[in-house]
Amino acid sequence: MALQSDRQTPISEEKNGPLEGLKWNNWIFKEGIARLYLLFLRHLMKLHGTSGYRFWPIPPSELTNPDHVSLTISTEFWKRAGESSFDLYPQLPPQIGQSPTSDNLSIKKTIFDFLSREQSKFIVPLLMHLGITNIVTPPPTIAKGLTKAIRGEVPLLLVTPAYVWELLRNPTRCKLLQDHWKKDPESLMSNINKLLSFLLKDTSEDCLTGCSLLPLDGGSWATFSRKSTSQTQYFTSSTPLERKILEVAAGRLVPEGLEGTVINGLLEKGMNISQLTFPDIASLCQLVESKDPEYRKAWLANVWEYFRLCVTKNPGSKDKYLKSIESLPVYCGPVVGEPDNLRFLSPSSFASGSLPAIVDPVTPFLERGKATLFQGLNGLILVNKSTFPTLEPFGELVGVPSGTRRLIKAIGALPSAAPTAHALGKVFSDMPIEGIEVVISEHHPTSIITDMY
Repeated sequence: MALQSDRQTPISEEKNGPLEGLKWNNWIFKEGIARLYLLFLRHLMKLHGTSGYRFWPIPPSELTNPDHVSLTISTEFWKRAGESSFDLYPQLPPQIGQSPTSDNLSIKKTIFDFLSREQSKFIVPLLMHLGITNIVTPPPTIAKGLTKAIRGEVPLLLVTPAYVWELLRNPTRCKLLQDHWKKDPESLMSNINKLLSFLLKDTSEDCLTGCSLLPLDGGSWATFSRKSTSQTQYFTSSTPLERKILEVAAGRLVPEGLEGTVINGLLEKGMNISQLTFPDIASLCQLVESKDPEYRKAWLANVWEYFRLCVTKNPGSKDKYLKSIESLPVYCGPVVGEPDNLRFLSPSSFASGSLPAIVDPVTPFLERGKATLFQGLNGLILVNKSTFPTLEPFGELVGVPSGTRRLIKAIGALPSAAPTAHALGKVFSDMPIEGIEVVISEHHPTSIITDMY
């Protein structure tokens, strides 16, 4: 080795210029020391396992005030390490039930885990459960050295969101993960949130497409796809009221517990998942029509409460919301004389006046005249206030002119709607006089006749 005049320090270009001995020294550093140390390191890693990482040289980027010798050796070592076929990388200990192995891996057979500690703690066991055992988690300094050593060369195979997504697009592996998570139902949504949060870090818009990772009420799983091409949309709820409304679509409802950041990420990626909006009510209403009448009534009460909240938040959308359901049976009430019969009708049919229907005034006990009137009008539909828009109900009250006119029109529609009533005389034939007096007292007799006919 060419030394300086002190016979101890190797010559350097900075102090001695481009001497012939400098080339000789560099050859020794690169072809001798770096090469031989890499060979020696192979033995150390086999002997010490993951503890052997402490024998690796510091990467050039991590050296503090490096001299020519240390910088040259370190640079050459990491260059050779990135190209070496030596088995330098100890595998992670196997999980319970997996076969142990003591073989180290070469760089081309290794999947490197350069994730943060928190991500690695969750993702690596998941991959190992899926049968991916050639995973190596080196210390951060080793990860930095390898990352820079292979820059511009064949890239390392890394544990990334894209890698995990590609694995889980395989239905067999995805089913294996689902079955594994079902064994611990209390942790299911926590695991889902962690995995989806990790996968959503990928910049690709298709980072979840093809993965059946969306749990649904009832225990089934949905497959992610682009909303623009999916034939099925799945729902999440943000309030207890929304959840009550969406329960009718149980086969498309995501369980509670999906985090808001995950939901927002899925929406930004354009996945086939949606939050409830009022335009969704129309399609949900079709699903509820096959349900028990009492269930339908309770469901409609929730819908109209949701309508109130939506209009309070977006007053300008009120007419649009009402227009979207005007032909659907979203009003509900019992039929006088048929205590077990709930009738469902649409806003358009109610507004037409062709049906014997009014909004139930829920008359107090002391108003015996009105109570007698309503109880005697067999066939009259008393729409429950809870299934009627509550923002402007005053105009439908029987005590005001517009509400009384509604009542009179409803009475006029009874002969054609009630099978047992063929004329108004029949409608009133069995009614006590106080009930008839209420109709007359609430409105001018001439108007009564006009409204009836």
